[in-house]
Amino acid sequence: MYVTNDAKGFSLLVRSVNGQLRVCRAQTAAAACKAASCGQFDALFFDPVLRCANAKHLLTHLASIPNRPPIFIVSRECWLLFARFAANLGISGYYVLAGDINRLLADLDRYCARMPPVAGSTAVPAGEIPSLDGSATRFFLGTSPDAARIRRAVYRLRLSRDPVLVLGESGSGKELVSRMVHENSPVRDGPFIPVNASCLPEALAESQLFGTVRGAFTGAESHSGYFESADGGTLFLDEVAELTPSLQAKLLRVVEDGMITRVGSTGARRVSVRLICASNRDLGEMVDQGMFRTDLYYRLDVLRLRIPPLRNRKEDIPLLAEFRLRERKKQLSLPALDRLRSYYWPGNVRQLFHCLDRAAGITPSDIIYPEHLDF
Repeated sequence: MYVTNDAKGFSLLVRSVNGQLRVCRAQTAAAACKAASCGQFDALFFDPVLRCANAKHLLTHLASIPNRPPIFIVSRECWLLFARFAANLGISGYYVLAGDINRLLADLDRYCARMPPVAGSTAVPAGEIPSLDGSATRFFLGTSPDAARIRRAVYRLRLSRDPVLVLGESGSGKELVSRMVHENSPVRDGPFIPVNASCLPEALAESQLFGTVRGAFTGAESHSGYFESADGGTLFLDEVAELTPSLQAKLLRVVEDGMITRVGSTGARRVSVRLICASNRDLGEMVDQGMFRTDLYYRLDVLRLRIPPLRNRKEDIPLLAEFRLRERKKQLSLPALDRLRSYYWPGNVRQLFHCLDRAAGITPSDIIYPEHLDF
């Protein structure tokens, strides 16, 4: 179903898909809401240029409908601010009718019911938590709705090799979730190479990422970079917002054609790397400010995972605390647990674990009381 008042855009879409999809049109807010809730459509295409309703209000309502189909923003023009608004609702991907039809169809195949099943299974029914592989899954603890949402999202990505953008506050578990994505992906048998972009020395960052040939600079020896080390697997690039403009341009080439060039070399090498990037900053805002390349942003933001802060899933704190204190053979008193639940946790799970480690280190007994907790 295409939610649009643009007759020319609707006709262009029908011609462009050339019979590969059966597309209907919703011209009113009521028709759009009915299409989102009736369960008869594989996807909703949404045009931000609407006369029938406020586009932002309508999209917000559609995104909140339980068990709705996936929503794709499709228009004859690119509206960057609306793309950012949609991304904040968890709707990833913006498609311009003139040139993005093939990408739209490919993404539709991944997200909708036409996705090939794994081991004879189909999509996970609503409310059911899927079974995931790998060691990282055992350390992703929680029974909250947000924790279940993350597991379902990882499961939905299990057949994809496309780039993933993981967003969330510091300490919320972005690397752990990225490992879960890797261990449940087609490249699970390859290496998982984590790299923190903020820790790369500016003078050596290019060499560390892409490698060096002997003699490239004084004392340089030939060595592979992180991308070559991750060949056949996943490169996890944390704090991607900290990359310099020069490195952003080089990263764009790798994403677009899979080619890297070692420092000092004139020949390019092909690598097969699944790229997962993470950031605790608003990349869309950085694009608007000219601090991050627009083309790179949209190449990285193919698939998106947003990790909730701990304050949004406080029902998971008892399970996380029990896990952290198990090896120390310590337990929380009920008043101490209540104090943990009432705290805001700006540092998220990392801060919680550090707080528990300090408490376990200073308490003389097996029980941790509120006075032992130092935030």
